[in-house]
Amino acid sequence: MEVKILTTKLIKPSSATPNYLQNYKLSFFDQIDDAAHLPLVLFYPPCNNNTNNNSIAEDQLEQSLSRILAHVYLVADRFTEDNSSIHCADQGVKFINAKVNCKLNGFLEKAQKDVNHALSCWPQDTWDVDESNLFITPINIVQVTKFNCGGMALSMSPAHTAMDGFTTFTFVHERSNVCKLGIPIEKINFLSFNMAKIFPP
Repeated sequence: MEVKILTTKLIKPSSATPNYLQNYKLSFFDQIDDAAHLPLVLFYPPCNNNTNNNSIAEDQLEQSLSRILAHVYLVADRFTEDNSSIHCADQGVKFINAKVNCKLNGFLEKAQKDVNHALSCWPQDTWDVDESNLFITPINIVQVTKFNCGGMALSMSPAHTAMDGFTTFTFVHERSNVCKLGIPIEKINFLSFNMAKIFPP
């Protein structure tokens, strides 16, 4: 089994972050969190009508991510070198498009025996992130891996300092709503970013 990277790009927010939001202070709890990126891999079986819709699905994934980033603006950026804040300049989330030369069923059978097998669909360039290189690594990296059968793995690699489990799953849920239902950006309303006011650095 071989995972082959096809394209890599940066997905930026659909609208620019205002100047007054471009320096997001980390809270005390953010600062003491582990600097590691956490793995999340979701597997989707092929759809019956998935013959000519691959490019459409990829466009929807990119557009929904861009619209969500306009609201969750800090996910699209980088930590400052001293790890005290996030510089929100709309640098973008790294988006990787990949394929694997096997069918989803066979892949999942192996993953049931060894859960680490599933991590081959997780962005590899976040495995060695630590405090020394955190500030040059995107806060979130997304990878879409397509299987021969038409199935797909959608993986996220968020920095735990910026996104805990609740934030990550809320992000995935709201992005799914935007992708599937086409919710306009002005109706996206979730998460508040005020932890530093409650728990100062």
